[in-house]
Amino acid sequence: PGSQVARLHTALSLAMGGEGAAASAPTPASPLRNERAKRKHAAATDIGHSRAAGEDEDDDDDDEDETGGGRDGGESAGGEDAPSASAGTNPPQNPAKMRAEAALPWMRTPLTIPADGDVDLADLAGLHPGIRRALEADGFDKVFAVQAATWAHTGGGMRFDRDLCVCAPTGSGKTLAYALPIVQALAGRTHARRLRALIVVPTGDLAAQVAEVLTPLCKAAGLRVGAAHGPNRHPEGSSSNAGGRSASSGEFDHGHQRIAHAVESVTAADSSPQNSTLSLSSHVDILVTPPGRLVAHIRETAGFSLASLEFLVVDEADRILRQSYQGWLPLVMAAAGTRPPRAAVGERGHSVRRVHKMLVSATLTRDPARLAGLGLHAPRMLTAVTADAAGDARYLLPDRLEEHVVVAEGDDKPLALCALLHRLGPVPVIVFTASVDATHRLFLLLESIGGLPSKPVEYSSFAPQSRRAAALGSFRSGANLLLIASDAATRGLDVAGVGAVISYDAPTHLKTYVHRVGRTARAGRRGAAYTLCRPAEENKFQAMLAKVEGQRTRRRPERLALGQEELRAFAAQLRPALVAVKLSLEAGEAGTWGG
Repeated sequence: PGSQVARLHTALSLAMGGEGAAASAPTPASPLRNERAKRKHAAATDIGHSRAAGEDEDDDDDDEDETGGGRDGGESAGGEDAPSASAGTNPPQNPAKMRAEAALPWMRTPLTIPADGDVDLADLAGLHPGIRRALEADGFDKVFAVQAATWAHTGGGMRFDRDLCVCAPTGSGKTLAYALPIVQALAGRTHARRLRALIVVPTGDLAAQVAEVLTPLCKAAGLRVGAAHGPNRHPEGSSSNAGGRSASSGEFDHGHQRIAHAVESVTAADSSPQNSTLSLSSHVDILVTPPGRLVAHIRETAGFSLASLEFLVVDEADRILRQSYQGWLPLVMAAAGTRPPRAAVGERGHSVRRVHKMLVSATLTRDPARLAGLGLHAPRMLTAVTADAAGDARYLLPDRLEEHVVVAEGDDKPLALCALLHRLGPVPVIVFTASVDATHRLFLLLESIGGLPSKPVEYSSFAPQSRRAAALGSFRSGANLLLIASDAATRGLDVAGVGAVISYDAPTHLKTYVHRVGRTARAGRRGAAYTLCRPAEENKFQAMLAKVEGQRTRRRPERLALGQEELRAFAAQLRPALVAVKLSLEAGEAGTWGG
């Protein structure tokens, strides 16, 4: 069915600045992307062949070679863990063994915790009565295994002898795992309001989500939590936000006034209005912030201080540590006055006054070079494993996830997506693409096609924050059941009840796949993942999934066949929809230039 529109499809690709049906070269900058002119790689722009020529800004995967911290494109047969020995030399070694030998000593013998299984809330010894009541009011009578293990290894917030690195699957409750001991530790010391806990997350949207989780806990403990974001914030790394100022929103025009307003909107144990003449440090006990926003406050916000900082959490640590974000880490370490790290508890020179650190991710980096700047103190690594996992498990997928592959030629991919969405019916679905621009184009295309279970909404840094927030709210409420998203925008976001995740562009990195499918099958629920592959991509994709170590009993993703009738049902709409996308993009470029 796609052959009748292939010629128009290719012409549209070229008109949109794309690579055509066969080319894959990066495209020059266009007015449509003038706000993102400083991106490291240009995105491909063909709807059917939207694989980015290089890594897109929103591709949150670094897939570092853990044995040396180098990049790996994921295109070789061996993938990210392939040894570099040349042919005819020593036989290939076990990748897990190679990583263990190259890793830091404390990473070679992680403490394993069960990825599944619940623990009664009553078994959290010493839990603050107010925090317990807040959890019970939210329907918690049990906590997940990772939450109970983190509680135990921090002494219920009272004994942070070691810094912790927690690696657990998506949807396993990592946010509450670090929130509980930190709030507990600060609960008894509310007489002086000062910034004592800092939680660094990749995006402002995730900062808002984490602050929402902390809100009832902090209110019960008499603490204040703030999220460093504003209603018109730019995406992290946007050139228009360089230096921490937003011309359109005036976010830092009055220094701490902007953040004080954000704190009021998130939570307040004391509901009295914030006094904007006070420093930010006296407004909140816990601050959740993206790294770029944090740098802006350290450099520009009057009275902002980390001198009293006691806790530092790096959520989605692998993504945050792979980029410098204006040098946020050394800036924080210097501002907090951290002590030299120690390899073991009780080592000579150990200081009681230190910043306690926690790193959290489903795909936690094991590259020593990336961890060095944190100065971890006698660190301990907690790794979640499932019942069928071996001790060398690196990445875990949700237990109740069903995986499928849909094979389609590039020109047929839009039809295959529409047919798949129609087959799935009215269930919440997130569709991922390879780049921000591809996300926008696919959103425009699906918006022009009728007969789908739901109208789509767009969620990527292409859209302004206000529109992203509205889109996510509409998806969460069920008003719209189809979210077209980029990878980075959704990293760590928790949306309850997502029935399926569709990778419109097959991921080339295992980390990308892990975080995509982690948006469904969360918290023990069932979910499905569908990956659209061109025939030439299928073998590479299946080989990549074979590297999910420790889950060797997982079934190979099943190939899902779509009938010709299902594809033909949308063929008549595709031609006018492609034309509508072309016109919309041209109008957008003209508007960018003031035409």
